Amino acid sequence: MKTIKTELKEKGVYFSTSLPSFSQLLKALDLSLNSKKTKPSTLLPFVICDQKLKNKPAVKSWLKNYPVYFVTGGEDLKDLDSFPKHVSNILKKIDNKKIAGFVSLGGGSIGDFTGFLASIYKRGVPLIHIPSTWLSAMDSAHGGKTALNVKQVKNVLGSYCFPKSVFIVKELLFSLLEKERKSAEGELLKMALIEGGSFYKKLIKLFYERRVLSHLNFWNFLPLAIFAKSQIVKKDPYDKKGIRRKLNFGHTIGHVLESYFKISHGEAVMLGICFSIHWSCQKFNFSHSFLKELSFLNQKYILLNKYLKKIPKKTLKLLLLQDKKRVDEGGISFVFIKAPGQVFSREVSVHDILKVLNRLNFID
Repeated sequence: MKTIKTELKEKGVYFSTSLPSFSQLLKALDLSLNSKKTKPSTLLPFVICDQKLKNKPAVKSWLKNYPVYFVTGGEDLKDLDSFPKHVSNILKKIDNKKIAGFVSLGGGSIGDFTGFLASIYKRGVPLIHIPSTWLSAMDSAHGGKTALNVKQVKNVLGSYCFPKSVFIVKELLFSLLEKERKSAEGELLKMALIEGGSFYKKLIKLFYERRVLSHLNFWNFLPLAIFAKSQIVKKDPYDKKGIRRKLNFGHTIGHVLESYFKISHGEAVMLGICFSIHWSCQKFNFSHSFLKELSFLNQKYILLNKYLKKIPKKTLKLLLLQDKKRVDEGGISFVFIKAPGQVFSREVSVHDILKVLNRLNFID
């Protein structure tokens, strides 16, 4: 684990007990500043902060050092129609200040919003993420993708903006409620299934022993999940080779459930993983041996069945057609799994998905 943390530090990912100091932020942002004539003391990191965090004592004290703009996290923040107003308000806050770059302090939606802003402000300025949720700490803060929603269609407008640094702050994450941690378990399991090996074995063992992961359990697994994702992103940073597609494991059905029922992303992905595993074993006649290792997901299969039966077939088809992983008019790049550590994508049609959902009795 120590070696992994060292490698992540070299990539700009820092694990700390408290929020970074002014000098740490400035050093991280200053790495990509073109002009060396400007004195560092005149530069300011501009913070985009989740409204929910403003009254946390540690955050409240820390924010006094920076210009800050408060936002409410969630999909509404990423709506294209509201973006111009946010930009106008932020520009008023910036006024004549010299901005070294932007810092997102919040969950995934705030990271998306801030990353998109950083990618277009003055044709691009440095970005730092300080994720405040378990999900963003292991996933969205490290992919370099930003996105806005257009007319209820998720992530249809976006750019790439890789952060100069990501600060994983123990104080922030350990202050979260248990339900917020549990909602991230789907993404953690996803990364373990994609990576396989000791990561998968250790996590599965813990799921069987504890059923519910503690903050400390999650904290200890974070470096493994982040490192696994960073290795995939490194091979295909701009998603041109298809390598990053494996990160969408569980997301096709997951996004449908998330959009229709407004459940958490992590819970939706967990349910999507259940469907992907089930279809993989059936479609390719793969061994069902590792299904026994995942028997703790049995209740999730029952929940998946209940959810899918409540979605009208026409609506389900429409939501699938909105999937951003579509490769043509009717095709979707769907991620299958042969065994832990062996995931791959294949083009399937929406008709194929609906047909198998019917055959597996997930829909009528």
